[in-house]
Amino acid sequence: MTQHPVSPSLGDEELDRLEALIDSPVFKGEAMWLDELQGFLCAVISAPDAILPSAWLPAALGETPAYENQRQAEEVLGLVMRFYNDIALTLQQGEGIALQLYPLEGEEDYDFQSWCSGYLDGVELSEVDWSEAGDPDEVDELLFPFIVLAGDLEDF
Repeated sequence: MTQHPVSPSLGDEELDRLEALIDSPVFKGEAMWLDELQGFLCAVISAPDAILPSAWLPAALGETPAYENQRQAEEVLGLVMRFYNDIALTLQQGEGIALQLYPLEGEEDYDFQSWCSGYLDGVELSEVDWSEAGDPDEVDELLFPFIVLAGDLEDF
């Protein structure tokens, strides 16, 4: 028997729609960009403890989105939860994540800073300290590249 995800994966059009919604006035500039959201959700999903949507959704979308109506709220939450499920399934299967990155302005390289900052925000959301869930030196070593790419080395 083949197992299927609860909801179909987001296609490019739906990712574009989610990105447009996140950039809309509904979120008053408080929602994470798609790249930051993906990094954040990767950390939330791989945290040493279960982080419920009631804890991570306000961090991802802001405390008080001003949805135009119930349909728009359901659309946003549906897309975000499907994005979450896509990431969770990919991580569970041990596949590499297709990173959602934006190009650096005027360059051919991509900006990893927002993605890594989102990941570190997800790490901080965990009630269990990641260092307590494993060898502290190994955890620090694994998180070090995220810290460097996020530009947070002075805080390390």
